[in-house]
Amino acid sequence: MTELGENLDSKMMMILAVAVTAVVCIAGTAVVMGSDDNDVTINVAGSTTVQPLMVKFQESYEDGTNVRLNVAGGGSGAGVSTVQNGSADIGMLSRDLKASETGFKVTVIANDGVAIIVNKAVQDAGVTDITLAQIKQIYEGTITNWNELGATSSIAIKPIMREGSSGTRACLEELTGLSAASYPTGANAYQEASSTGDMSSSVSSTAGAIGYVGFATVADMKDPSTPVPNFRDLKVDGIEISETAIDDGTYELSRSLILITKEGKSNKAVDIFLNWILSPQGQSIVKEAGFLPL
Repeated sequence: MTELGENLDSKMMMILAVAVTAVVCIAGTAVVMGSDDNDVTINVAGSTTVQPLMVKFQESYEDGTNVRLNVAGGGSGAGVSTVQNGSADIGMLSRDLKASETGFKVTVIANDGVAIIVNKAVQDAGVTDITLAQIKQIYEGTITNWNELGATSSIAIKPIMREGSSGTRACLEELTGLSAASYPTGANAYQEASSTGDMSSSVSSTAGAIGYVGFATVADMKDPSTPVPNFRDLKVDGIEISETAIDDGTYELSRSLILITKEGKSNKAVDIFLNWILSPQGQSIVKEAGFLPL
């Protein structure tokens, strides 16, 4: 081969390399190619706290790749069971794995706090602070009226609890010492909310209600551009929930948000997506969504 031919071959290889690089990276996001260039689908299920964040990931990631995400809620327990039975590639959890939940790889994607919220009338009656011990007593049924906690009038407490598979519920139980065996029945039994949105609306519409949501929900409530709901958050042991208080540990009701995959199961598309979530681009979306980036 002549020197001219060798130079042409070299230039063609460089052009090809640049072209491949351009195809593989779009707006800083790696493109995952299927075996025959068809769309790749990743199924995600679990925590309704993590679900809105995952939808934001979905919107950004699908724009620059041929990956399509199917995102469903159901609670952290569903995140575990769907990955276990193979119907989901990724499970979303707003709590740590339990000792009995084995065989999973864990990826921490953000930090969060659990806000205690009450119907607006409760705060209007003078209750602005609550302790971990009082939260426990309310859900156990030993404190039943807000006047026991300083309210200026008699307001019956209506505790609202998330469903059993909720990671937010599991986090609250772990940090306050609550257990399923300690919940009362009858007149003092708690009302159940099926999702974060259901919890917010139930507390807003129920006189004397108390419940709990992730920090992002409270941050949205305090955004001046959004309608003000009929609930308010309480300080916990004198500390108001905030990014700083969660970061430095002074706000005690805090947790990690995690994604799980089946241990030992290789899925290149899933691995690339998880790495993207941990990248500066993915973590900027965490912050935009009101959670705390790593």
